[in-house]
Amino acid sequence: MSGNCVTKYNGTGGAKICCDTACNGMCDGNACDSGGACHHIPVSARQQCGMIQSTGNHSYSDAVYLLCDGQGGCSGPTFKCGNSTTGCTLSSTQACCNQTYTDPATYCIAEAACYISGPPSNSESCKDTLDCPSNMVCCKVEGYGFRGEFCSSSCDRSVVDPTNSIPNVNQACDPTRSNGGTCPTGQSCAIDGDGNSEGICG
Repeated sequence: MSGNCVTKYNGTGGAKICCDTACNGMCDGNACDSGGACHHIPVSARQQCGMIQSTGNHSYSDAVYLLCDGQGGCSGPTFKCGNSTTGCTLSSTQACCNQTYTDPATYCIAEAACYISGPPSNSESCKDTLDCPSNMVCCKVEGYGFRGEFCSSSCDRSVVDPTNSIPNVNQACDPTRSNGGTCPTGQSCAIDGDGNSEGICG
């Protein structure tokens, strides 16, 4: 009666079942369970479903990648911005950035309230690789007058900083998360010594 005939989740032989919704959205798996509930793409897949373009306010990208939330929705990453104890969900209007020239900390505030006149400028578009699409990693760059965390195809200096003008380039991680931060095999996540509760792999 719904008119939605889709693949049964974990079904075999190409069997089709009726689904209570079309289940073919960007974050849906085009499959239903035996009860007719749509099977959504899991959070662990880190599937990109949108992007908020970089503002161009920094020497690095502050683009935000939207990911499927496991419920069929699409949203920006949520993490503890700066030294905050609560989560900040990034969006087209909300950012994690510093507010004034003299303030090195980052805050979860309206995008319009970010300091944009020039260095020193700081922003966080991710806190851990979990905040990036599956084909990207979260990198941290830091130098005199700026600090940023952003998603990139690699944290290799040749990719992030081909001009070799940024003193510090590392893979970022979030040691406050239950998984202890996502780092390459053989590396661990530790708080960076800059007083901003940010982790780097090493």
